Amino acid sequence: MYSLRNNDSGSTLAGNLIFHPFLWTKTGPMRDPGRFGADCGIASAIDDTGNVVGEADTPLGCTKLLGKEAEYHAFLWKKGVMTDLGTLEGNRCSGVGSINSKGQIVGASLQGWVNFVQYAFLREDGEMVDLNTLIPPDSSLQLAAVEEINDRGEILGDGVPAGCFYIGLWHAFL
Repeated sequence: MYSLRNNDSGSTLAGNLIFHPFLWTKTGPMRDPGRFGADCGIASAIDDTGNVVGEADTPLGCTKLLGKEAEYHAFLWKKGVMTDLGTLEGNRCSGVGSINSKGQIVGASLQGWVNFVQYAFLREDGEMVDLNTLIPPDSSLQLAAVEEINDRGEILGDGVPAGCFYIGLWHAFL
């Protein structure tokens, strides 16, 4: 098992940099939700009905681990079908933090792995929304990443002081 965060997982062979998201249930074998024509992906969360969310590399390949620019998108795997959730406008990458029982999905959209400016998003009813558009424009915090959303729609994530994207300065938000 390959793990990027406590709740992200993928399966790989020893010594291999290629990893796949997976779903394993007590009643069946390990299933691979797929990728977007490239080698790598991870699963981030699963809801009560078995919908899986995560991220997968696009055809640019599995370059994130090698420190090169990559392109990866968030996905929803529902009833055996993998859907590319896309990115916020102007961004190349997206990743998912969580999904709740209402199908609301949260995560981060970013310009790229090397240029690490990122924006927290909420996806519901087929639309991805930058959470920064839902807070006062004079807020002192730029909402950057989302870890969790509960069934009440309460969102837990990380933000940074406006205009600053140094990881050591991140603050939690609810």
